[in-house]
Order: sequence, then C-alpha cells, then structure tokens
Amino acid sequence: MRYALRMTVEKRCMIQPEDLIAIEVQCQHCKARVGYSIESKRPSPEVCPSCKGPLFEIAAGHWDALKNLHDAIAGLQARK
Repeated sequence: MRYALRMTVEKRCMIQPEDLIAIEVQCQHCKARVGYSIESKRPSPEVCPSCKGPLFEIAAGHWDALKNLHDAIAGLQARK
C-alpha cells in the first residue's frame, strides 16, 4: 500500500517597519473591519463604528497592547 507524503509549506515574508502603513482590527461581534494609519496620531477607536460594540476587551489590556504596537511601529519608522 502506498501512502502519499504530505509536507507542510511555510512561507516567510520579511518586511521593514516603513513598509507597514496601517493596522486593521476586526469586530468580534459584527465582523466589520476597522483600519487606521500608522501615520495617524489618534489611536484606534475603542468601539466598532458599525455595531457600536466594544472592539477590544479593555480589562484584558487589548486596546493598550494595540496602542503600544502602533507607537512602536511609528517609533521605528521615525528612526529612518
């Protein structure tokens, strides 16, 4: 009996901080996607513009983590 060999394919993509232009998040409730520019000084909204539900679990620190990511990327881009 012959068995087909299966291989896992892994794809890697190397990017530079200046290649990042936006961060996109998806509402857990209505599945709408919200994107905001890295160049924007304002953080991502805390509520979904579509269903007005919370985009993040504030107590879990998700919004703070996203803001920290945004600030880190903006800081790396400013170094150039």
